[in-house]
Amino acid sequence: MRILIADDDPDEAFAMKSALQRALADAEIQIVDDGTSLIARLDPRDGADDLAADDEDPRVILLDLEMPKMGGLDVLKHLKGTEELRHLPVIVFSGHKDRQMVDRAYHLGANAYFEKPERLADYQDVIDTVVGFWKRAA
Repeated sequence: MRILIADDDPDEAFAMKSALQRALADAEIQIVDDGTSLIARLDPRDGADDLAADDEDPRVILLDLEMPKMGGLDVLKHLKGTEELRHLPVIVFSGHKDRQMVDRAYHLGANAYFEKPERLADYQDVIDTVVGFWKRAA
């Protein structure tokens, strides 16, 4: 399974990746640090790496909302508005607790929304919850 993490905070991205590697030993995990890089990595119209078209297990995108160049809500809008990409599951993983932000993410097509833990040491528990959720939902 290929997992793509989009998070501009290198410590949080590393904590997510490490926790995912412990929870899913066979996962291929890639990290991008902004929304523009995520779109470039996925969108076949950009002539990029085209992860969306290969024949592997379904991918999951873990998406932060607060990123430079293109924020998570704009990424969601682009992904869900692009025929070749709208099928990709997106789990928002954000520090926002504002209900309007959560509702907006779901309205734009997020498959799930999880709050980031306040401490990096707590990522494993949250990632275990995300993985358990995703395995039941898939």
